[in-house]
Amino acid sequence: MSLAPPLLMEESASRTRTRSGAQVKDESSSACSLLVKYQRLVVYEEQVRQSPYDVSTWCSYMEEIEDGLSALYEAAENEKRRRKSAGGKSVEVCGRVVSPGETKSVVRELQKARIMIGERCLCLLPGSYKLWRLHLQFRCSPPFLPAHYSSVSSQHRRRFKGALIAFERSLVRMNKFPRIWLRYVTFLLTHHTDVTAIRRTFDRALLALPATQHQKVWPPYISCLAQALPKTDLLQHIPRLPATNNRNIPVETQLRVLRRHAHCFDPTARQTLAAICHHHSRWGEAAQLYFDMLNDASFVSPHGSTRHDLWLTLADICTQHPLQVKRAGLDFDAIVRAALSPCKAEEQQLGEMEGTLWTKLAGYHIRSGSFEVARSVYEEALESVSRVRDFTLIFDAYVKFEEGVVEALMELLQDDDDDDDSNEAQIKQEPTSDSTSDLDILLGDKNIQTADPQQSQNSSADVELALARAEYLMSRRPLLLNRVLLRQNPHNVGEWLKRSQLYQTQAKTRMAITAMEEAIKAVDAKKSLNGSPCTLYITLASIYETSKKDAEGARQIYKRACTDLEYDFVDADDLAQCFASWVEFELRQEQWDNALSVSRTSIAPATASSEKTKSNRVSYLYFLSSTYQMSLMYSIRIITYSIKSCFIDYI
Repeated sequence: MSLAPPLLMEESASRTRTRSGAQVKDESSSACSLLVKYQRLVVYEEQVRQSPYDVSTWCSYMEEIEDGLSALYEAAENEKRRRKSAGGKSVEVCGRVVSPGETKSVVRELQKARIMIGERCLCLLPGSYKLWRLHLQFRCSPPFLPAHYSSVSSQHRRRFKGALIAFERSLVRMNKFPRIWLRYVTFLLTHHTDVTAIRRTFDRALLALPATQHQKVWPPYISCLAQALPKTDLLQHIPRLPATNNRNIPVETQLRVLRRHAHCFDPTARQTLAAICHHHSRWGEAAQLYFDMLNDASFVSPHGSTRHDLWLTLADICTQHPLQVKRAGLDFDAIVRAALSPCKAEEQQLGEMEGTLWTKLAGYHIRSGSFEVARSVYEEALESVSRVRDFTLIFDAYVKFEEGVVEALMELLQDDDDDDDSNEAQIKQEPTSDSTSDLDILLGDKNIQTADPQQSQNSSADVELALARAEYLMSRRPLLLNRVLLRQNPHNVGEWLKRSQLYQTQAKTRMAITAMEEAIKAVDAKKSLNGSPCTLYITLASIYETSKKDAEGARQIYKRACTDLEYDFVDADDLAQCFASWVEFELRQEQWDNALSVSRTSIAPATASSEKTKSNRVSYLYFLSSTYQMSLMYSIRIITYSIKSCFIDYI
């Protein structure tokens, strides 16, 4: 049912408010003529004449009439149940006995009297909230105005319009009372009024009421819109009206109202608004809302969602709909890089989400068509993560991407081959003649359709390049995984040795040497694990000796560790092992004098009188011996190699 325009309501209300005293007097006299038959009502009439400004008297007067109407309604129901059987009982109403045949006429008389008495008391006391409440409650009661009635029913139609005018009149003075507004809206919702009229009434209520009372208006406002909202987990908490009051609410209306609710009243409702935008495919606005929630450090989800859940939802939206997100002005690449930066990672508390965000960022660029940017993102991710789980996730996504590129190029090449075969078959089927061939030679072969060899060659090259990329990526996996483990703990000697071995397996001697030099600088002897730091120097020297065939380079490595004291060994046995390996190296090179010299140098006694600085080898050895109660001169390993070198020199 349509609602009368607000302008007509205001005009009708103004006409009702400016009624003349003669009209009020005529209504009073007509009410008296109707109520003469009811003894108790006559008593109330005399009381209100004596004290017309007594609110309690008017309330008792109207309640007496309503009690009589309730008795008549109950009698009418009982009469229907008896199916008009003989011997119906009479009912006493307001001091008058009413027979079953007079029930309908008496009901109409009392309803009319009740409306006139309500109008009389409101003309005298227009600022009384209690009188307005009783009057509006009676006008909206189902016996007086049913919720469902025929649109051609003139009686109920007049009552509906009268109730609308009464509500508009009450809001002239009662516009600061939220219950009047809520009763008005409930009345409109009950009688299936137009959605626009209901929305405007809610808006008027929010404008009229102070901000401290908006919490009473917003819940029913959202409940009114909830009929058209999806039934998702995030929207289950919204109360919904009965199914009989469903109405078609435009999507834009829902979103505008919910935006006002989220931005002006309840910031926690942004998640609900984002879920609705997600349901209606408003991807850009949904992504912006999730981004705002993540930027708000004080945001607490009313649905129990964690920041991890919000990040995943934002990443899914941006990855699946990159163009809409870009149109909304959101730079997902900058957001992810800012979140993954070292200074922000701890604040955001991403935890194990690092690998997921990198893969989502690469997928964002893939769906945008920027394949080279996606590859650079994968490479950057593999060089920055420090968890094996994140590495596995990123590497698997990277391999899947390269395999997808290869498959797409293979399909494209196959389609081109099929097109070429069909064109050749078509050319063979066409009849040729000498005159036609001569004419083609003279005019040129523009009309002859032949395959473009350059295009086919480029397609084959693209396929080969994609295959080479995929194979190269798979061959790099052990080194990349090793780099991740070293980022976890750079003092892991075993992983550094494994890295050098991997480079040597691939015949990259220069890279193996570089890896060992990095290990010597990175590993701290006090924090080392999974091996002794001395093995780094020994391995580096063996690379020079075996792979590069550079004996002098290996000798310089041993000299750096043993005589120059480049590295701060914690255990004296580490230094002893370096000396022993140096002696073995000299023996392998058949440099007997050098081996004997190294042996003598290693077992030289440490003097306590020397200054304890690392610039002097003897004092440093004494420092080690004083710390661990041992000295190289008592090392069994050194003594054994010294005897061995002396025996060989003697022979």
